[in-house]
Amino acid sequence: MSLKLPLAPPAYDKGDQARLRGAVERADQQNRKRQEDLVLAPSQRLVFYDEHGAEQHFTGAILGGLVRSDTDAQALSPAEQANARANIAAGTITGAPGGSNGQIQFNRSGAFGGFTLGGDASLNVLTGGLTLSAVNADTGTFGDGTHVARFAVDAKGRVTGATAVAIDVVAALGYTPLDAASSSFVHNLGGAPSVQAGAHASRPAAGTSGALYIETDTQTIWRDNGSGWDGIGSGTWGFAFEKDLSGAAAGIALVDFCSAVAWTIKAEMALCSVYLSDDGIAPSVQTDFDLHVGGVTKGTIRFAASATSATFSMASDTAVAANAKVQIYPPSNLNGMTGRIYGSIMGPR
Repeated sequence: MSLKLPLAPPAYDKGDQARLRGAVERADQQNRKRQEDLVLAPSQRLVFYDEHGAEQHFTGAILGGLVRSDTDAQALSPAEQANARANIAAGTITGAPGGSNGQIQFNRSGAFGGFTLGGDASLNVLTGGLTLSAVNADTGTFGDGTHVARFAVDAKGRVTGATAVAIDVVAALGYTPLDAASSSFVHNLGGAPSVQAGAHASRPAAGTSGALYIETDTQTIWRDNGSGWDGIGSGTWGFAFEKDLSGAAAGIALVDFCSAVAWTIKAEMALCSVYLSDDGIAPSVQTDFDLHVGGVTKGTIRFAASATSATFSMASDTAVAANAKVQIYPPSNLNGMTGRIYGSIMGPR
């Protein structure tokens, strides 16, 4: 083949050109693979002048970098050539981009490197679209009026599962709530924060003003005044009481009740019951308390020896006029009794 070189400026004489021609031809004869190939050794330069007369040159090593490093050894695209030329001029590149299909290429300390995006995302190299990998097959809306949403989260903070869990009200509350549509409720509409029922001995200590307690054994109703209990009524009519025996004295009424309503004290014990408090001491012998109506003795409240509950005796039913007093008098000798007596005197209106 013939090698044509452009006219050189005066600085290059014919001897220089002849020597270059000879070196190129010798390398060409030793290394070329095709008749039309021109081969430069890595240290040889190809010199030319641009339109401004400035000298430009390539070495065999740089020209080798203008070919892809993949198996096809394809020439760079025009855009890649332009990029390569710019980097070569700046002296920042010694090799050309290569890698495999789908790789992201980057300049790594003057040499191109590549990696393939993988793991939790995939990249479309044609459009630049990034697609996140699916980690949860449970999609949709979770939770409603009877269910709550339960989520599973991995170490990267991704929701990897979601389920709807039934709300277990009984387990959450620890009891089965009443059905408002089929059950009755006691509502505090003012002044009565709670209502309890039970035996007199189970009545709680006072301290909740307005609370009501229904004694099922004495058939009385008590109201908490904040520091003590006040008897307020019964299923019929009459009164409830609780008195400390430490203040008892002969001839002085231990209990004094007066009502503007006329009523009747029944002779049967079912409506009249009296007890000694749990912290009290029962009498050593029979001990009687007198029941007066309108200043007249009408009945007897009797504690047998060692007894903590009394029997009630009255010859017949006794009418109590409106505003008439009903009183209980202690005996002159309590026979060792201590504590409090409590109970109720009841009858129909």
